[in-house]
Amino acid sequence: MSKQTLSRTPTAEAEPFLKSVKAESLGYPQIFDQIRGQVPFAEAMIVTSLPRGTLQIAQPLRLPEQIVRGYGKDLHAYDRVTWGAIEKGTAVRGADCFPAGQFESGRFFTEFMTPNHFRYVAAAPLHSPVFEGYPGAIHLYRSAAQGPFKNDEIAELNDIAKKLDVAILQTRASRRARPSVETEKLKRNPGVRTFIFDNKVQ
Repeated sequence: MSKQTLSRTPTAEAEPFLKSVKAESLGYPQIFDQIRGQVPFAEAMIVTSLPRGTLQIAQPLRLPEQIVRGYGKDLHAYDRVTWGAIEKGTAVRGADCFPAGQFESGRFFTEFMTPNHFRYVAAAPLHSPVFEGYPGAIHLYRSAAQGPFKNDEIAELNDIAKKLDVAILQTRASRRARPSVETEKLKRNPGVRTFIFDNKVQ
């Protein structure tokens, strides 16, 4: 069993992500463009745990149907990359999140990454990408031709995630919409702890 206590107050500056704020929301197409300029990738997405406890893609809103359908149907259950980033509290490569030698033989690689022409993945944890208290991660994918993520790129991705966390929190705080019954039900108390179990309940 693994346990992660998530920090609620990232200290990194949010620029330049706050420049993409539009109508009290973040402009994710611009954000992904900014990230691509710092850490090249073939595809990127933000995954969230949400209240149901399973993972789903939150951003971008327009992804190839094959990616959305495959991940949403059942391959999210094999996404150790998101949970690995959340558990470790830092950016990780895909192979870092699987037992030695099992990354490329697992369903996430063979049924999600390979059909979409991805060879490498890196992810960094996000505190609350959609709802407060429900963590997630930002994923970057590369083709074989683009090559693996280097150590300095992993460090850069980790820094990007921290800045994005700040931008999300500041954007959320700027909203002045009246709380609804639904949003009140989704709130969780401070001091959130996320418990991550594998198929052996360890």
